[in-house]
Amino acid sequence: MPRVIQTLKHAFIALKNNPVLFLPKIFLALLWSFFLLEVIRLFIELQEINSKISVYGTEELNAFTAKTFFLLGIAIALFLIDTVVNATYPLMLKAFYEKRKPSFWNSLSHVLKSSPSIVLPVIAAFLISIAVIMPFVLLFVQSFASNNSLNQIVFAILLLAMVFIVSIATFFVYPIAVLEKKGFSSILQSIRSARKNLKPVSIGVLITYALSVGTAFLGVIADSSSLSGSLLSISSLTIFFGLRIITAVTATYSIALNPAIYFEYEKKMKLKGE
Repeated sequence: MPRVIQTLKHAFIALKNNPVLFLPKIFLALLWSFFLLEVIRLFIELQEINSKISVYGTEELNAFTAKTFFLLGIAIALFLIDTVVNATYPLMLKAFYEKRKPSFWNSLSHVLKSSPSIVLPVIAAFLISIAVIMPFVLLFVQSFASNNSLNQIVFAILLLAMVFIVSIATFFVYPIAVLEKKGFSSILQSIRSARKNLKPVSIGVLITYALSVGTAFLGVIADSSSLSGSLLSISSLTIFFGLRIITAVTATYSIALNPAIYFEYEKKMKLKGE
């Protein structure tokens, strides 16, 4: 069996044999779901303000602004929690590879004890990725002003290519930051490791992309279901939370791929004496 397929299979088996690994991402998906419901309510409120701007006074507008900043703070908090939870998966996959039972709580305790050296490099990699990609996003957005289909296609391809390259470069940031504790140098080490294992990492990124597109599609359907009719509709809320849980399951496999590929190809490098 090709090594790449074997690695993908190992990530699947690790989750299949330890379904408890799905729970952290499902829990986070539920937290994000409640947050998104509040964002939808805020969006509906914004539509009401735009349609009746003359009726709303200063107090109502101030309350809307305060709620917006409050939700922004919640989003930042959820992002940090998400980052910490994602950092537990390299440790849990390591336990699986070492024939031990993965423990989320033990892994979480380890991550929290070393949180600055783990979380800060991950956040730095995220911010660097945004900084690198943003110029291409702006070029893509500006291409619509020219009404030139060729420009739009060219800038769309450039944007996708840059996102793909950045995703490859940062693919190993989580496992290196968590397992090797190299701090900010984890970013450079991730680039080096990805370059040495370009084929499996590229496949891993493509699978992650496919899962991301699928989960984004499910997210749009879920958001649309909650926007159609009353937010308190039992059917719309059931669809919304059901699709969010499916999203969490696919996201779990995606985040488990990083350490699975890392372990397989670190083993290969050790055998070569690198």
